[in-house]
Amino acid sequence: MAANEANTCPQSNATWSSSVTFAQHPVKYGGWTYTIRNNQWGYGGIYGKDAVSTIWATSPGGAWGVCALEDGSWPYPDQQLVFSKAIPINSLATLTSTYAETLPSSGKWESAYDIWLNGKALIPQTVELMIWTYNHGESTGNKSYGYITVGAQKYELTVATGKTRRISMVFATNKNTATVQVLDLIKALELNAHTKALITSMPKLYEIDWGWEVHDTAKVTLPFTTNKYSVTITKK
Repeated sequence: MAANEANTCPQSNATWSSSVTFAQHPVKYGGWTYTIRNNQWGYGGIYGKDAVSTIWATSPGGAWGVCALEDGSWPYPDQQLVFSKAIPINSLATLTSTYAETLPSSGKWESAYDIWLNGKALIPQTVELMIWTYNHGESTGNKSYGYITVGAQKYELTVATGKTRRISMVFATNKNTATVQVLDLIKALELNAHTKALITSMPKLYEIDWGWEVHDTAKVTLPFTTNKYSVTITKK
């Protein structure tokens, strides 16, 4: 489902917005503290490309989004949930996440979860598990091992080659709203012949992010909106 790309940014009911390159804003709801950011990886400062993204948020637990103007970088505006103490996967009974979003109909981008196992970003033993829920003209750059089905969801399984410890699971059919069975997916990857050596035994959960990797907007500012988002965790 595409949005009307004439949408203004920020939304008229936004309580916070910023176009600063490294803008970030904490929100608390559902027992968690999230941080909304417009430039997760600092692209622009590192690679010399402008990350001109105005990010906005409404009340805690409400909608948030970004109007992105990108020319070849992947700044990943996101909503981060970083755990103060890593959570062993085998201690969980459920781990799910629900999202609903409104998306543009042009540009190159994907909607994606970015989940960090066994460590934080840029630490050698860390495994980055990405879940692409909506792909608009992008490629994971990984090696594909076909499709697997977990619960009711079919994914393309792709794994980075070389030293990069990244698994990207791509929805076989784009969805702008869904509930993702994250725990079931991690357990399936622990058993899969192509990924079990990466996951290792007794993995731990460090961080769950949700947002958009926006590669190119063809010199047009495009609006991305998360209308609903939640993470649900229960322990055994």
